[in-house]
Amino acid sequence: ATADDLFMGHGYNLSGCGIAPIVMGGSGMLLRGHTLRKLATSPELALCIKEQKEGAWCWHHFDWAMAECLLRVNVSASGHAGFKQYNCKDYERADVVACHPTLSRGSMRMMLERHAQNYTKFRDSLSATWASPCE
Repeated sequence: ATADDLFMGHGYNLSGCGIAPIVMGGSGMLLRGHTLRKLATSPELALCIKEQKEGAWCWHHFDWAMAECLLRVNVSASGHAGFKQYNCKDYERADVVACHPTLSRGSMRMMLERHAQNYTKFRDSLSATWASPCE
């Protein structure tokens, strides 16, 4: 992977199960356009599609398959504390990027409004260090 590659979200290490470390998709994932273009122009994408449709990945969840495929072009998943897969209790905090699950569209709208208000107040506290992925 180059410094221009990015595949980040709520990280989870499944390497003990023979699956690449992943970004859990429920709370969202951040992929840089450069990274997607790298995969799209690689012959690996067609092989990944075949693996998902007919091969060993046929029962893989989307986030598992995405991590496995990106690893084939030397891009590894990176975790970040701003992505919350299992709850949205901290949604008002400026440093929360995305969360999962929400109960309804109405509660999602309310959460987005409150997050936006707090983000505006506290965005100066979000530094380059905060934006860096976990190791």
